[in-house]
Amino acid sequence: MQNRIMAALVVLACLIMAVPLFFRPNKTADFSNGDWRQLYFHHKAARDSLLDQGEPGFWSPYVNGGFPLAAHPHDPSFSPLLPVILAAGEILGCRINVFLIFLAGTAGMALYTRRILGFNRWGVFSATALYAVSGWLPARLFGGNYWETFYYLFPLIAFCLAGAGRDKRYFFAAVLLLYLLLAEANFVLPVTLLFLGLLWLFGKALPGRENGGLSGRLTLKNLILAAVFACLIGAVKFYLLTGLLAVNPRTVDYQIFKPAQDALPVFNPFQGIAAFWEGYVKTRPFIEIARSSGGVGPNLVGPEYIGCGGLALALACLSPLLSFRRYIGVAVLLGLSIAVSFSLYLPFDLFAPLSRLPVFGAMYNTVKYFNFYILFFICLGFGGFFHSLFNWVKSRNIKLALALFMALAAVYPLAANRLIIPLIFFHDPPKVEQRAAFSQVLYGPLYINLMENTGVIKWNSSIQIPTNALPSRLDLKAGGPEKYLQNYRGEVWLASGRGEVGLLDVSYNRVRVHSDMQTPGLCVINQNYDPGWSSSFGEVVDKQGLLGVHVKEPGEREILLIFRPQGIWIAAGVGLAALLLLIWECFARQSYRSRGHSV
Repeated sequence: MQNRIMAALVVLACLIMAVPLFFRPNKTADFSNGDWRQLYFHHKAARDSLLDQGEPGFWSPYVNGGFPLAAHPHDPSFSPLLPVILAAGEILGCRINVFLIFLAGTAGMALYTRRILGFNRWGVFSATALYAVSGWLPARLFGGNYWETFYYLFPLIAFCLAGAGRDKRYFFAAVLLLYLLLAEANFVLPVTLLFLGLLWLFGKALPGRENGGLSGRLTLKNLILAAVFACLIGAVKFYLLTGLLAVNPRTVDYQIFKPAQDALPVFNPFQGIAAFWEGYVKTRPFIEIARSSGGVGPNLVGPEYIGCGGLALALACLSPLLSFRRYIGVAVLLGLSIAVSFSLYLPFDLFAPLSRLPVFGAMYNTVKYFNFYILFFICLGFGGFFHSLFNWVKSRNIKLALALFMALAAVYPLAANRLIIPLIFFHDPPKVEQRAAFSQVLYGPLYINLMENTGVIKWNSSIQIPTNALPSRLDLKAGGPEKYLQNYRGEVWLASGRGEVGLLDVSYNRVRVHSDMQTPGLCVINQNYDPGWSSSFGEVVDKQGLLGVHVKEPGEREILLIFRPQGIWIAAGVGLAALLLLIWECFARQSYRSRGHSV
């Protein structure tokens, strides 16, 4: 009975936190935040390409003068969650996905603490409730960091990998979850693998079940195999992504974010401790902050906010005092998470060795990418504290007092953080009319321009490829007249020969050109060249970085150009073969062996 009441309370807390996602289903976040515009753009582009063309948007004409969009880390074309976007659209669909991630992550915390770490019901309830009511996930949405909400699945992934030694079905689930991170979640996959490796490394110093059930430890073998299978199943995404990074490795020196001369004050450790306590861990009533700051601004709750409460941090740090052997690993990993997150603000830079590795060298704000694990290990220490305390206390009255104290410790973050999400989605979607003819501009709001059928050459992304495409005009501010550029020759023109050419339409993976040539000539399209382009008539060539078609025969015709990344079918075959092998290994092989033994 008590277990059901506790489960009901956790579900109620989840609903209080997450149901506000659907209070204003047709509203959007503030578009002054470029992250939200980019989020909606990527999901709308993936949705439009599949619905209109029946295939992923391998090439998008709307950005950078032509860009391999499906290769971008933010593109969800190969995500298992894309059907939600297809059904509900990019505005509501993203919120439905966050809701699913939130529920799955909270359930994963309950499963991990109960069946892997062996917490009693009090420990499971306290860890899971704190995980559900913290401000970390709502703060992600407030800042437009949708892709980082996938961190919330970490305890579910850890649970599945730890149980893989007993039941291969859990290995299958772990691979699919890691593939989801690869398909859509930017830097989340490498950071997740890093901390899964730390869980393996400190496995013997972590709590564990002392009896049967699904007890187990995360093994290095299962972790490596799961990562390999996730990359093989996602071979198409992995292949496209590595090809894009080969053009632009996104090499960013993270020290640029915190120059050495600005880092001198961090040698005062008290300054860092005060900032950590006040700005990251401590919960604060959201409405009071909004009122005191004169309104709700985009920097009110930043990507560093955790909002689990100072009491939770204190009890997590005290858990080794109750059982040193069981919780010293949790305390050490909590300390490592804090040290890595605040490397740029501490006298010792623990992130420096990691920054020399591929992908990690592009992470310039360590708090942004690592602070989830501060929350995760605080929850484990918090749950472990109450697990040990309730095992030690025998009096029912004292247990009742402790239960009230534990509930109070979770109610305050709930009251403070439940108000974040309702303040995010209150803007009307932009109302724009689609232009009849496609053209490109130099700058512009990406999502709005996409709906307007206008391309943007210089777009808000940290991944760029060289472009020689020319903008048709410059959009001036304050609603002034547009300035047309003299060197712009159109989206299609003739570099040689006599005749007329015109752009019929341009869409994902396709360009249609009307050609009426009097002599052979070279038709140039104002899109970046890529060897993956082919033409229904004429040879495709590189014309100073742009897409050219040699028309060798005079006459009037329609030319269709189609883009397919080179080697894409091989990558698709590898992904399908890996998926079939995984299904055989995790499901069919065991059943086949059982039938053989039976015979």
